Amino acid sequence: MSVLQIGNLGSSYAAGPTIPPSVGPVAAGRSGNNFAHLVAKHFNGNLTDLSVSGATLDNVLTQKQTVGNTTFNPQLQDLPPNQDVVFILGGGNDLNYIGGLLEESAAATSSAGDKRAYADSVWGQAVVPDQDSLFPSSSSLRGRAASATTEQVAKKLGEVADQVRTKSPEAQIFLVEYLPLLSDDTKPQTSYMPLSQSRIDHYKALYDGVNAAYVEASRTRQPWLTLVDLANITGHALGSKEPWLWGYDTDHAKYHPMLIGHEKVADKLIKHIKHKK
Repeated sequence: MSVLQIGNLGSSYAAGPTIPPSVGPVAAGRSGNNFAHLVAKHFNGNLTDLSVSGATLDNVLTQKQTVGNTTFNPQLQDLPPNQDVVFILGGGNDLNYIGGLLEESAAATSSAGDKRAYADSVWGQAVVPDQDSLFPSSSSLRGRAASATTEQVAKKLGEVADQVRTKSPEAQIFLVEYLPLLSDDTKPQTSYMPLSQSRIDHYKALYDGVNAAYVEASRTRQPWLTLVDLANITGHALGSKEPWLWGYDTDHAKYHPMLIGHEKVADKLIKHIKHKK
């Protein structure tokens, strides 16, 4: 039997920043235990992981991404042809979802306001010289965020999927939703979430916008594209008894999935792949 060829495209929720071990260029914030690596290990497959923390969908499609002293090609450019399975997870940065949460939380908890304090607050510790490039703040994304709509994100997600299919016509393509970060369990102005309820509601709405884009992108591309439903997972957002994502009060990647989150996503993907094989 041939070795399963697996590709992984996207931003930090695909990359798994600060989850050991770090693999590939440090600037990518990529973990050897992100969900794509866990799936590849399960099937003893060959993984091409091109995810980069801070990537927008333009960085997946056509634009290079510079992080510190490292420049990454558009991810699709480096995706080998004839993949068997490809994961796509992105679009949140286009709507300034996590980047906005991080910057507002840093402002709410610090009076210093200097760039170094912001950088340390994002990742806990510096991993590259320029943290704004690793995970763009809303100041660097504001122009794009102001013009990005759910419809535009849906269009770009569809373009990514279409280009993957052009390179790998037989691939199983999975559009992987973001794990839910915020829910009714998430209480405002706490150590793990320093923002007010109104701002939490704002970012819940942004999350809903990302999910709406995913649904729209997948609507006309089934059955060759599978929407991996993570948005309806309950009981594991910030403030729950068993959160799968870090809050603001961590030395890890704030507002990002923990290892258990990547494990749960990998379990779901493995079931999807087995079902389609």
